[in-house]
Amino acid sequence: MKDYFMLIVFPSRTLDKLNDKKPEFLTLYLIVTLAIAGALLPKYIAASINNPQRSETLAFQLMAMPFVYFLFVYAIGYFYWIVAKGFRGLSSYLEMRNLIAYSTLPFVLQFVINVPFVVVGLLKDDVSIIAHDNYLSSLIVWLLSFRITMVGIAKYNKFNWMITLITYLIATTVLGGFGYLLLQLKR
Repeated sequence: MKDYFMLIVFPSRTLDKLNDKKPEFLTLYLIVTLAIAGALLPKYIAASINNPQRSETLAFQLMAMPFVYFLFVYAIGYFYWIVAKGFRGLSSYLEMRNLIAYSTLPFVLQFVINVPFVVVGLLKDDVSIIAHDNYLSSLIVWLLSFRITMVGIAKYNKFNWMITLITYLIATTVLGGFGYLLLQLKR
């Protein structure tokens, strides 16, 4: 577990070390699940407090989490791999998939940051404490995740930083466009 947290401080050396020993499926699953929970759980809890069917809503969301994991890691990893192959990248699909899982690791810190707010909000029965937006910690966590992603794309594909940035921007823009389209279709 120490290697995974060293990824935040020394991403290049740690990615080399993690690439030598293949990660176990359960480890990647737990990292991504905790990261998604760290980002979304306070909002779900706040929404379920005002919902009369709170236990059913939370149970459905917990059951849907494995599907979100597979969609997130496998689909996004595949898409990054395709974009990198367009620039003649040397990475394998497994390396890109693992990189996407590793890049969510800083969001586990967001989970740790949110736990005291959720506990205090539940004790005081105040939804605004639970659902607060901590912009500074979110920005720091995103920057750490961005750093891991950029170092991994450059290292695994043997890219310079300009091609790495272009690869990241193409993949993120297209994925962001799909996300925006899904939000518009829900209306």
